[in-house]
Amino acid sequence: MRRLAVTAQQILTDDLARLLRTFETADGPMTAVQISSKLRLEGSIETQRRAVRAMVKELRDHGHWIVATLTDGYALTRNAGTWKDYSEGRTVDARRIFWEVNDRKKQMSDGNQGLLFSLAGAMK
Repeated sequence: MRRLAVTAQQILTDDLARLLRTFETADGPMTAVQISSKLRLEGSIETQRRAVRAMVKELRDHGHWIVATLTDGYALTRNAGTWKDYSEGRTVDARRIFWEVNDRKKQMSDGNQGLLFSLAGAMK
């Protein structure tokens, strides 16, 4: 029997197909830990979560509507309204986080507060 070489791209494609099937057959949203268990991913819990996030991103990049919440987890939706609301919410969240980070940087640099924080750290 001849063994066929399997490339990393084929493995990735197989994993994505398995993840998509998992979403299509799910009764509801699933957390990253639940998904990694169904896919039998190896590694620490954080490694598994990262792998799931990367695969979800890849599926989204391929046009699949996968929504997520902090409490319920990930779910595949076929409802355009749900996907639109989710996508717009992510955009707003990303903008809000960007402006918050910029404001914090500005606050640290305004009025020599950056110096104050560096001195407080040196005193520990």
